[in-house]
Amino acid sequence: MDCLAAGDHAGLVLDGIPGMFHGTNASGDEELWLLQRKAICAIALQAQCPIIPAYCFGVNDLWRVVDPLCGLLRAISTRLDVSLTPFFGRFWLPFGPPARRPLLMCFGDPIQCSRSRPAGEAVTSAEVDAKHHELLEAYRKVFDTHKAAYGRPEARLTFV
Repeated sequence: MDCLAAGDHAGLVLDGIPGMFHGTNASGDEELWLLQRKAICAIALQAQCPIIPAYCFGVNDLWRVVDPLCGLLRAISTRLDVSLTPFFGRFWLPFGPPARRPLLMCFGDPIQCSRSRPAGEAVTSAEVDAKHHELLEAYRKVFDTHKAAYGRPEARLTFV
């Protein structure tokens, strides 16, 4: 909040540790772990700063995450919010460099987070839910607008 109040910008990876267990499936569809990630909306509303939705195509193809313990490492990693799961990069090297894949970074229109209440006043859960819905739709719009440019015109984006 301090950096936003000072007029600085902040960039966040919203799906975090749980998001690394989702990604691109065999058909090219992508999953984002964002249904439970609402804090960014509360922070933006509190600070009255815009959110700029961004999606980077190809990131989910840089590493392969494996969980040899049938989901146990996934559950522990998610609970502790730290990765305990091995991943493989180029040439299937463990913890190795990323695979060589093209990346396409796309940005959507800013989502304004101005409020009728003064800055610093607590936001309501209804305000956060409405802004979160708007954010998810903005991600879907960015994805659908640019997926053909990345070579996946039939791909779908799913929020989990």
